[in-house]
Amino acid sequence: MSEWISVKDRLPEGIACLAFYKNNLGRNRIVKAKYTKKYTVEASYDDEWLEYNEDDDTFYYPEGWYEMIDNWDDYSFVTINHEVTHWMPLPTPPKV
Repeated sequence: MSEWISVKDRLPEGIACLAFYKNNLGRNRIVKAKYTKKYTVEASYDDEWLEYNEDDDTFYYPEGWYEMIDNWDDYSFVTINHEVTHWMPLPTPPKV
């Protein structure tokens, strides 16, 4: 299995990964996540929390970490509002 990588060393390049952070209660959290760079993920709507790029007249999701949600009907990801300190590539799923 892969080792944890500090976000100070490097960030994942557009891939889903495991992200590690401590929540408000000081508990460790490991979630399936993705890091989004500025102006790379276009939003399908406009909202005040999105970032608007005048150069291409487009709204984007803000740069940062997002937890990937695979089992919700309405959302596919949510903002991680904590400091992610480490990440690692997702393990290879079992063959079934």
